[in-house]
Amino acid sequence: MKLLLVFIFLIMTEITTAQVVSYQDEKGKALSQAQVDALDKKCHGFLSLEIVQEGPLIMVQVRPPSATELQTLQKLRQQETAVLQKKWLDKTLPSFNLGSTSDKIFSNKNLLGHVTLLFFWSKADYRSIAQLPALSRLVASQKGKPVQFWALTFEDVVLVKDFLKQHPFPFTQLPGNFSFVMEDMGIMQTPVYMLLDNKAKIKFISTDNQANIDLVLLPALAKWNH
Repeated sequence: MKLLLVFIFLIMTEITTAQVVSYQDEKGKALSQAQVDALDKKCHGFLSLEIVQEGPLIMVQVRPPSATELQTLQKLRQQETAVLQKKWLDKTLPSFNLGSTSDKIFSNKNLLGHVTLLFFWSKADYRSIAQLPALSRLVASQKGKPVQFWALTFEDVVLVKDFLKQHPFPFTQLPGNFSFVMEDMGIMQTPVYMLLDNKAKIKFISTDNQANIDLVLLPALAKWNH
């Protein structure tokens, strides 16, 4: 299962690096980006995307899961969430030194003395992207408080920088960290949120994919930011 998810992530990364991407349904009917986004929302972030043609033009086939498949995928997501919570709640992160878009290196010591929200995301994940406006609201609501916001992704630094030029959000950006995200943390799907207290212990984990994620995260911040 983990290898399959990694493979899907790698496919999605290839999709986003292409100059031209077109979408079609199973019958070959062209779909716009807006239609794909709407389908993904209807499927709660479990839309199937498959490359059916490579080359200068990459064609991606879009397929909504059946009701049975959707139930299975949701169950698997719940199981992954339970694994993350069992593995990491009340624990500290493994030792790390992570690069950032500002060229600063971040390590475990940067967590001490602050409440920290970690956002594990992917620019190829509709669920992550849909939450960016809510995350900007969340950061604004915590202005002046000892809270820091980090966004971590396995994706390439240059590609993430290009994405952020069009879709900025006010998190410290730590891209290009494949080993830490997938191997050390065991995160195979996004979005994932982890809230750490000022002693760097993980106190809250969520994989909620609703657009208004700030409504989920605000109570957790209020509990631990004191």
